[in-house]
Amino acid sequence: MISPRELKAGNHVFLTSKRLSITIVKVERDTVVYETFPQNSTCSIDEISGIPLTPSLLRKLSFDLDKDNATWSGMGITVQAKPDGCFYGARINRNRTKITYVHELQNYFGEFFELFKREKRALKVPSSMCAV
Repeated sequence: MISPRELKAGNHVFLTSKRLSITIVKVERDTVVYETFPQNSTCSIDEISGIPLTPSLLRKLSFDLDKDNATWSGMGITVQAKPDGCFYGARINRNRTKITYVHELQNYFGEFFELFKREKRALKVPSSMCAV
């Protein structure tokens, strides 16, 4: 079971009761509000599971593999594949972050860019990459 504390708005998870991927709008105690059309729906947190992070999913998320180092890079961060089948994020605050599910990767991105902004770092992108 996923802890409500690790879920955030925008996280992609699996709704086991309906066998589909959903996007979380918010979490209220043990209830998850998720996107549906024309209005949002709810379910119990017990019905939610993580979407396993896999190499094929990382490719779909525009990560590139450096086979020599078993690292995946994309969107300004790097995650490293380990023999235990999990991925580990680059160091933030000197700790490695174990990433097993898509929502954990999403949360890791948020923490990475939040730290980036807090330290007032600038993202220097060559203008050639911005050409349309």
